[in-house]
Amino acid sequence: MKRPDRKDYVGKGTKNRLIADLELYIEYLEKVTSDKILPKCTRVEVIDTTGRAYVNWQEGNIVQLMMQDDDRTLKIFISSKI
Repeated sequence: MKRPDRKDYVGKGTKNRLIADLELYIEYLEKVTSDKILPKCTRVEVIDTTGRAYVNWQEGNIVQLMMQDDDRTLKIFISSKI
């Protein structure tokens, strides 16, 4: 989604439309960029056609998910509690 450009709305009596489009854009950005922290999750397993390709069951893990590239890439971040 492209950010609405204010100059596309100037002189067209569409201030309310610009505000609505900006609100939609903000909602889109929140969806795309929001990181999902899973507070109870400490175990991560990646399963492929051969079985468990990756396993991390450390007790102090903090697991965070992030979608990128127009929701084509899932990134999983694993860090330790401080």
